[in-house]
Amino acid sequence: MVANRLDAAERALDAQYDPDQLDGDMLLALRTDVDSCGDWLLGEATDPPPRPDCEPVATEYFGRDSDMATRVAQLFGAIPHCQPE
Repeated sequence: MVANRLDAAERALDAQYDPDQLDGDMLLALRTDVDSCGDWLLGEATDPPPRPDCEPVATEYFGRDSDMATRVAQLFGAIPHCQPE
């Protein structure tokens, strides 16, 4: 779900005539953290677990009360407690 919403946000930004560079940078940072978590969970990355730090970026980009901010916080909060496949 998080990756799908990031895909949609990236497509929307790409479709803009004059996209905001800060928005692009925020999405790139968030995408990097989400992808690192996914790679680690799938066993494609080595230990230790990633330490994602872009949770505030999701809150700023999608809004404090958005479901995306909540989902990113849950994903990043769960990573230290998960075991890769």
